[in-house]
Order: sequence, then structure tokens, then C-alpha cells
Amino acid sequence: MAYTEPTLKAKGDDPTLAQWQVYADNCTALVADAVAFRNNADHGTGRTDSKHSVHTFPHRGTWLVYATEPEDDKGNKSSAAIQPYLKDETVGEEITLPDAEQGGAFNLDEGVPWMVPGRIYHVNNVVYAFEVMEF
Repeated sequence: MAYTEPTLKAKGDDPTLAQWQVYADNCTALVADAVAFRNNADHGTGRTDSKHSVHTFPHRGTWLVYATEPEDDKGNKSSAAIQPYLKDETVGEEITLPDAEQGGAFNLDEGVPWMVPGRIYHVNNVVYAFEVMEF
């Protein structure tokens, strides 16, 4: 069930059963979204296409542990980067991560000025990535 914009009511209106069903369906949709977000928040999400990999996390730990992608057959290499989930000029710039094909760690609290607890962000062009509190 997807979220549906409910109709506006005035004080004293008696909602119909169909109007109540919209509210019930919206509650179901919001709970499903909350459960899905909770699963993503606990484990992060990853997506790999033919060119790049993207991992999405809410910021919970201090350190990002990751490994950058190796060079492709032509010797090209995409640089690993962190970017805000909703990128705009007021939120923050993309931060390039140091190259670490064998694995590395990056202090998110010190190295990313726009990072705050709970902030959702993407890590691009890495083989793996996860957050830890201490390193």
C-alpha cells in the first residue's frame, strides 16, 4: 500500500468508511516504510551496477571502514567518495576518500564537516563499506 494524500475535513464533518480506510492504509504504509528504513539503518544498503557501487548509511559510528575499487581492464579508476543523501548547496560537498584497495578507515566526525549523527549519506565506488564506533 502506498501513502495517499487524505482529503481535508472541516470541524464537524463525519468521515465516511472510505475516508477512514485511507487513514488506515496510510498507517500501514508508514509502518512498512519505518520497518524498511530500520533494516537499512541497521545494515546499510548496497547497490552495484555495471559501472559503480553505492552504499547508503545513516551516520552512527565514528569511523568508515572501506576498500576502494581496483582499476578496470583499461587502467581507469573511479575515486571513492562520500556525499549527502540529498545533495544541495546548503548541505555539503562531496568528500573524496583516500585510495585504499587493501582496506582503510576514515574518521567521519573529523573529515566530513556536514556529517551529524543520523545523517544519511552515500559511499560511492567502494568494494565494501561499514561504520564502526572505534578503530
